[in-house]
Amino acid sequence: MTRRILVATLLLLAVWCASVPDDARGCAPALRAGETVDVANETALIIWDEATQTEHFIRQAQFVGTSRDFGFLVPTPNPPYVEAIEPGLFANLAHFTEPKTEYRTESRTFNAFGCVKAPEPKREQPSEPGPPGNVIVVEQKRVGNLDTSVLKFRLDKTRKFDETADELLGWLNRNGYVARPELKEWLKQYIENNWVITAFKIAGEFGPDPVSSSKPKETGFAIKATPIRMTFRTERPLFPYREPVDQRDAQSGSIPRLLRVFIAAKQRMAGTIGESTSWRGQTVWADAITDAERVELLSKVHLPRETFHDKWWITEFEDRSTPRNGTDELYFAKSNDHGAVGRPAIIVTNFKTPWWVGPLAVILLLILGGAGFILIRYLMSGSDDEEPISAPPPPLPPEQDDSSKTNGDTGSRTHPRRWS
Repeated sequence: MTRRILVATLLLLAVWCASVPDDARGCAPALRAGETVDVANETALIIWDEATQTEHFIRQAQFVGTSRDFGFLVPTPNPPYVEAIEPGLFANLAHFTEPKTEYRTESRTFNAFGCVKAPEPKREQPSEPGPPGNVIVVEQKRVGNLDTSVLKFRLDKTRKFDETADELLGWLNRNGYVARPELKEWLKQYIENNWVITAFKIAGEFGPDPVSSSKPKETGFAIKATPIRMTFRTERPLFPYREPVDQRDAQSGSIPRLLRVFIAAKQRMAGTIGESTSWRGQTVWADAITDAERVELLSKVHLPRETFHDKWWITEFEDRSTPRNGTDELYFAKSNDHGAVGRPAIIVTNFKTPWWVGPLAVILLLILGGAGFILIRYLMSGSDDEEPISAPPPPLPPEQDDSSKTNGDTGSRTHPRRWS
């Protein structure tokens, strides 16, 4: 009984562990005060076209939290073109980089007995004169279940950083993003380098339904954002890795995180944080893919098959660091190691029995059976020929007359023969 209770307890513990989401905070979330939003799963694909210095950044994330609607910010060096893509992309990538299955045959003798061309990235257009300010809305549109706003900063050296940052935070607050104060320091480098901020917001109608939203907010909910592609110009491929300081505190370090990044380029790639800071991401797969696989991936991200027509290498990274060293962007460059990397193969062994094992088994069984039969016959025949000799019975005493016993006469007496 004790053993059964222990097994049941372990099973319940395993089910509970599997039901706990693998939480990780977003790049730079903007949400309502007192509410939480984390990224349960985050996967990205970077297609780097070196000839045109164009990056196609594809990202898919699932958010869990208590906020009814929220937003997150993604920085890029130039204004991006944003488009929704097919959700099956990352399933294809996982199929490309999954462990290979090797089939082996071993002889076990002794065990035998038992598409449409995508538009070019949106180029910077002269803005029309408007009210004084440093924040310019380049584009706004709905992409799947995301409201997107591409924001850039007006080149005005007379305005201080604080003024520009406060203006951007004010714009976010006026447009339902409810930006928190910690974003101000996070924005500093992007404003100084004249980067572009794309604000994504989960629309309220895509949040929980009225029944679930009426529950206490501790129960939370999960939302899977539409997978999107952001195409923009850049001198080198990058992943937006920088995070606000409140996402790198001790509390964030207690949340398990997993970031999976695929990068398609002309060769195997390696990543660094900023210019030279080492990155904890591990290369788990790297190899060339076929042209048919390349065309299949391009069709799923709505890019023409002529995009980056060279031979493709895909490098897959896994980053489980928590908290992240998110002090700069994650940049990729050609790796010094040109070898392929693969996951350990799954080995399936088929045990093959030699042809002669079957006849040999029959012969051995016949020999053993015959020997046993002869032994039993021998034992049985020996017990029938030799019978045991019994001792002779003791002699009987002579008969006596009853009357002589009575009179004490022990001598012999002759009785007259009677004639009939």
